[in-house]
Amino acid sequence: MLVAEFKPNTSILHNMLVGLCERKDLVKIRGFMQSILDHKWGINMCMADKLVGFYCELELVKELEWVLEKIRNTNLDFDVVSQFHNGLIRVYAKLDRLDDLEYCIGRMLKEGVSFRSHKDVEMVVCCYFRGDAYDRLEVFLDFIKDSHKLARSTYELLVAGYRRGGLYEKVEFLIKDLDNVC
Repeated sequence: MLVAEFKPNTSILHNMLVGLCERKDLVKIRGFMQSILDHKWGINMCMADKLVGFYCELELVKELEWVLEKIRNTNLDFDVVSQFHNGLIRVYAKLDRLDDLEYCIGRMLKEGVSFRSHKDVEMVVCCYFRGDAYDRLEVFLDFIKDSHKLARSTYELLVAGYRRGGLYEKVEFLIKDLDNVC
């Protein structure tokens, strides 16, 4: 890829990544990403969006973990690293792998990365509800309260989930808290 010491621009790299993703060639995608990281060319948000979207669609946890491990100690844009963390969380939530999800969230928050959107938080909340893990959900909510402000839709989701679980004390508390927030 490096011809006569010329560095390809991000547009070229992005288009190459798009082509590899369309072919779903996992071996070449990994090699391509390794090459980008080896040459320190960098990954921009468009490339991160494409790769995370591709891996999330196919639920490729190991590939997301591999990329995240490779980029964690680089000087990549913080938003790019955040995109990979949040993508991995979405996949774990989708697969209902609660233990892995909690580990991933803890790792992300320890690295100073927070949730990118309320939809990611809502996917996590739904994972807890599907597993009837109400106590663990409380720990999660307490853990993120300083780094993420819950959206109204998240409160509504929590109220609905607690009602379904018969936890009416939690419902009353959330409704009072929602009145204070909104």
